Amino acid sequence: MCRITPAAQARPGCPKRVPHRPPKTSCPFPETSFMTRDATTPSLDFWWTVQGEWAEPPNYRRGGMSGVQRVTLEDGNAYYVKRQHNFLFRSLRYPLGAPTLLREWNNLQTFARLGVPTAPGVAFDMRREADGWHAMLVTRALDGYISLEEGFSCHRWDEPERARILTHVLDALAPLHSASRKHGHLYPKEVFVRPEADTVHVALLDLELSRRHLSRQRAARSDLRRLVNALLDRGLAQSEFELMRDAYARKGMPLPGDFNRH
Repeated sequence: MCRITPAAQARPGCPKRVPHRPPKTSCPFPETSFMTRDATTPSLDFWWTVQGEWAEPPNYRRGGMSGVQRVTLEDGNAYYVKRQHNFLFRSLRYPLGAPTLLREWNNLQTFARLGVPTAPGVAFDMRREADGWHAMLVTRALDGYISLEEGFSCHRWDEPERARILTHVLDALAPLHSASRKHGHLYPKEVFVRPEADTVHVALLDLELSRRHLSRQRAARSDLRRLVNALLDRGLAQSEFELMRDAYARKGMPLPGDFNRH
């Protein structure tokens, strides 16, 4: 097993059994464990063994398993625990493979540095055992938030409120694109919002595919083309599309006039 000592910030994943603790071995992934410094936060071992309700059915592919459970503690706080077993990616840096949650964790740190809002990270760990890699990522539940998918599909907001929400979503995305990075999977179900009287809180999920792009304009076009086309299918008005396009032009990242549907 390869277990790394606690470092900076991170998230969840976990096998259904209590992992044993063999002697330390050398590990090519430094600083890949994280716990929040809050004294009330459960330990890493707690997150490895606690069970909850599956928020998503486990995904069996890549020769492994990945799934998300919702866990509610006795104090009423809720968390999402993403668990993986041998759910790996390979790259030049990791030719033998590494858990995809490592990539998501690295992107969480990048988003935090850029000031891009996400679900708050609570714990992250990855361990190599006899049966392969196990990884976990824990985040706080976004209770009170709803996705753009639900908001548009269920007609939760009138047009002025939708325009206000979209403006805040673009403000949340701008630091990411200004750094020539894209989200990589920016669909309405990955964008969560919590409108309040004087602001709109935004959080982006599913960061595994985020990466650098050739330029900030290309990064913005890649993400917003996906988001806009999905929202057009869910009732986005042409005036709202033009609002998004004009807002990004003012941020120095102009989108082509025929941007949608291309």
